[in-house]
Amino acid sequence: MKIYLLLFSFCITQMLPAEEIYQITDSLLMGYYVDKVVWDSHDTLWFTLQDDNSCLGKAYGDSVWFYNKYNSTLDVSVCDIAIDSNDTLWLATYEGLVKFDHHNFVSYDTTNSDIPVHRVPNIVIDKEGNVWMAGIVFGDSYRANGIVKFNKKDWVFYSSENSPYPSSPYSLTPYTVNTMLVDNNNNIWVSCELRSSDCSGYIIKISGDDWECYNADSIGIPVFGFSILGNNMALDSDNNLYVWLDYSFSDVSNYEYGKPTVIKYDGEFWAVLDTGSYLRDVMGIMCDNYDIVWVNRVRYQLDYYSKEDWSNWGVLDFFAKSLQKGIDSSIWLLSSKGIYVMEKVYPNIVTDVILEDNVNVYPNPTTGNVTIDCDDFAYCEVYDMMGNRLARSRLLVFDISQCGKGAYLLKIVNKNRSYNIKKVIVF
Repeated sequence: MKIYLLLFSFCITQMLPAEEIYQITDSLLMGYYVDKVVWDSHDTLWFTLQDDNSCLGKAYGDSVWFYNKYNSTLDVSVCDIAIDSNDTLWLATYEGLVKFDHHNFVSYDTTNSDIPVHRVPNIVIDKEGNVWMAGIVFGDSYRANGIVKFNKKDWVFYSSENSPYPSSPYSLTPYTVNTMLVDNNNNIWVSCELRSSDCSGYIIKISGDDWECYNADSIGIPVFGFSILGNNMALDSDNNLYVWLDYSFSDVSNYEYGKPTVIKYDGEFWAVLDTGSYLRDVMGIMCDNYDIVWVNRVRYQLDYYSKEDWSNWGVLDFFAKSLQKGIDSSIWLLSSKGIYVMEKVYPNIVTDVILEDNVNVYPNPTTGNVTIDCDDFAYCEVYDMMGNRLARSRLLVFDISQCGKGAYLLKIVNKNRSYNIKKVIVF
């Protein structure tokens, strides 16, 4: 990854179990309120902005470009962004769907295409290249929500009239999609809620032509609804689904006794991960590459679930709107100030730690360049003997002399997240 825009260093750290430390180390795109991000196959970062929804941004190396109504045909409010295997960008907008092949913008709306909806607030792309969208249709005296599938040729709109999508008793208040995900088995997961005093929600799994709809009765929670502030579903590497419920309580009329809850679905059973009573006002939920569940809250709080227990990471000094997996197993906190990067570090390591025996570093000692021999190499990091990270490289050959003469620790990570720590002498 070659994106190191406006890079800074921070020293915000907190302990996790088993001596793991997560540290906010870097930042990028500072000064921009980044809303959504995706990467293409060329390590280019594409992003949308919260304070200018009619703008699409691109970052590569030290350069940033913007596409808006002043320099392109993009003149719509962008709600979400996805990228397919051909690096084509798909933008969900309040005026339909937009495709961008890095050269031209193509808009699909009800006036120039067969798209069956007026607004598209959410979008995902499955492993077969199909574009799935949350769709909203307006009429003179009704409003219909549902899910749209676009295979790049034909459109299908799944609503409560022709599919198991939940039906609302209110003509102008249908069930509204909150979050959409694609799991490892190419199933589409959708959370939706009825934004009314009924406080009811559904979790939908779409597997080919089969639909499974889960509500409070089928899950076994008296009543549940979803937060409308941000993403409320996440998947870990084992395909377990985690869902943040903004409230779950027996007495709908008394919100004071409601208790936020995270539920987990392992493909067969639902389980409640009790969060206590303090995890309110959650903006989003995610699973990192180590399968730790993270939630960010309105009150600048960051919490995590690890080893069957919830803990508070601490208070941020910025407002994190959402969390997203970053590069090299990092966590990206998208904020009103830019993107902050949080990583797992290993301080105070003073001896070799061998987790993989097929790693070699030479020459050692060295006067400058070192060569790393490692299967499925991902990246390496250089630490001093106090555990402070000094540099990172994705190259198999790099110059370590910039750190000065002395002893250093190289943390060498492969693509399976296994790592090896080697002691290197620079003279």
